[in-house]
Amino acid sequence: MESRIPLPTDNIYKFYALFGFVLLIASMAAFLYLHKTTNELIFEAAIAVEEVATKEKPTSVDTKRKEMMEKRVAVAVEDRNLFNNILFAVISVALCLMAYGFWHWQMEVQPKQDRLLDLQIEKAEQDLKKPERKPFRAPMS
Repeated sequence: MESRIPLPTDNIYKFYALFGFVLLIASMAAFLYLHKTTNELIFEAAIAVEEVATKEKPTSVDTKRKEMMEKRVAVAVEDRNLFNNILFAVISVALCLMAYGFWHWQMEVQPKQDRLLDLQIEKAEQDLKKPERKPFRAPMS
């Protein structure tokens, strides 16, 4: 099956720039998803802890449930901090790739492509200005 999205394979700098951009967007989406899911977990755990706290005589199961929910929240916060650090590193790499790729693409590759296009236009204009030559035909005898 062929991809409908054309990939930039004509130069490596364009690939770096666009790969960095995709990596940046994916990292931002992961960041938002991470915070959303962690916050939902913390809110659910807070409700469960409060339910146990409002009981007059909590059973040992209730007490254990409360401890496990508090531990679950602590682990979720630690995991979120770790993943935030990893995402920060990925976003940094993505920004560097984008900057490197776009800079070299704009400063090295694009001027050459523009010059080539100018030369092609100039040649086409010269070809149009030349008088049309009739093909040589041998006289009929």
